[in-house]
Amino acid sequence: MKIFHFHPESGALLSEGKADPSPLEKNVWLIPAHATATEPPEPGDGEQAVWIDSAWQVQPIPDPEPSPVLDPVSALTTEQKLKAVGLTVAELKELLDLD
Repeated sequence: MKIFHFHPESGALLSEGKADPSPLEKNVWLIPAHATATEPPEPGDGEQAVWIDSAWQVQPIPDPEPSPVLDPVSALTTEQKLKAVGLTVAELKELLDLD
C-alpha cells in the first residue's frame, strides 16, 4: 500500500513510501505517524501539498526563513581573539597578574 509522509509541524508533503502489512491481522496495513494513505493533490508551480486537519490542501510554498546573522567575533576562540589583538594567553595572564 502506498503512503505519503508529511512534515510533523508544517504538514508539507515530504515523500511517498510503502506501508508494511500487519504481522498480526490480515488486510491491515501499518501506517506510521506523520503519514497517510490518502493521495495528495498535484500542486502547481510555486505550490505544495500540505496535510491539515486530516486532509490535503494546496498552498503556496512559503519564502525561506532568512539565515541569522552571526557575529563573526563571537565564533572565535579566546586564543583567536587574543591573537587578533596581538596577545598570547600567557601575555594576558601576565597583564592581569593571574600567575
